[in-house]
Amino acid sequence: MTEEAEKSTHPEFAAEFDMLLARAGMSVPDDRKAGVLAGYAELRRLAQLLRTRRSPFDEPANIYDLTRISRD
Repeated sequence: MTEEAEKSTHPEFAAEFDMLLARAGMSVPDDRKAGVLAGYAELRRLAQLLRTRRSPFDEPANIYDLTRISRD
């Protein structure tokens, strides 16, 4: 994938990703850069889910009724 095609896939993260790689002194092979950039974009999306408020109904607890599973 060419650099132009790669940046058009995730343009909002391409410049930020390049800056982070440069800051860390790292490089990604050209043939893998599109996949790594897609993974970075997905990681950013999932990180935003951690920073949102959720109600108790969004993640119900696993509560068991002991009277249903215990022996009499």
